[in-house]
Amino acid sequence: MADSRILFAVLDWGLGHATRSVPLIARLQREGHEVILAGAGHSLAWLKQRFPELEALEKPNAAIRYTRKANGINIASQMPRFLANIRKEQDWTSQMVRHYGLTGLYSDNCYGVKHPDLPSVFMTHQLHFPVSFLARPAAGWSVKRMVRGFTSIWVPDLEGENALAGRLSAPLKGCPITYIGPVSQYSEIEADTLHEAVPNVAMISGPEPHRSLMEAAVIKRFQAGGKKSVLFTGKVEATTEVHGNVTVYGNAPATTIKAHLLQAEQIVCRSGYSTVMDLHVLGVIHRVQRWEPTPGQWEQEYLAKHLNRRLMLRRSR
Repeated sequence: MADSRILFAVLDWGLGHATRSVPLIARLQREGHEVILAGAGHSLAWLKQRFPELEALEKPNAAIRYTRKANGINIASQMPRFLANIRKEQDWTSQMVRHYGLTGLYSDNCYGVKHPDLPSVFMTHQLHFPVSFLARPAAGWSVKRMVRGFTSIWVPDLEGENALAGRLSAPLKGCPITYIGPVSQYSEIEADTLHEAVPNVAMISGPEPHRSLMEAAVIKRFQAGGKKSVLFTGKVEATTEVHGNVTVYGNAPATTIKAHLLQAEQIVCRSGYSTVMDLHVLGVIHRVQRWEPTPGQWEQEYLAKHLNRRLMLRRSR
């Protein structure tokens, strides 16, 4: 698809889908493709900051609302709206194909960004939903139905027993799957030079209100520990606040985040898969003391159990 015009769409559930798309978008640019971004909310705003030279389009979006309690039930109740949005995405994509003369589509977890007449790549680490054994056949059927129509499915993970996502990224029979390995925005940049290493580093991401709740809890925890600490909040706004021994950054440069992660003794973060890939690519995944899922996000809850089990096995050796 050299010298083509490609639409690259990302899901707006936290910033992870946007950040992990950076090396893929950059590669398309280096290969001479014209890239048009598509998304919504904070993730699209973040990509526009990262790639100001690219045109960016607002696509249909079923923003999931999160609550402090019973979040799993709350998310499940919004699934009909999420499924209805897939059809809206398909109609919108058809319009964009005609309007922009698109020749290819890349979609990070946007099930409706596909077209029967164009090469369409779907990227996901979740080929299997974290459901009970009895529900897995129905869940597998649902995934196959939603990814039908994509030319290729790219899985950003290792294949086999070393898979970061565990059984979530295991092959799904009948789907055109390619394992591309973990991807991270940090593979594209050099780290800043720090005057001194900071022992504690936290990355707080994901949807509200749980992002803010975790931020407050981590600040309190780091203050009680007394060691110098930094916290990256996953916001779009570039702000800096100091709370005693804790420095809190809003939208810090990726070069700064990378430098702190490489020199951290302890890392605190959510079990979002993009964060998992970042730390794996940087070679510091073992410095996470414990993976903390966003309450009610079944995928993150599964990943936290899977990765915490690995941590315990490593420490017991």
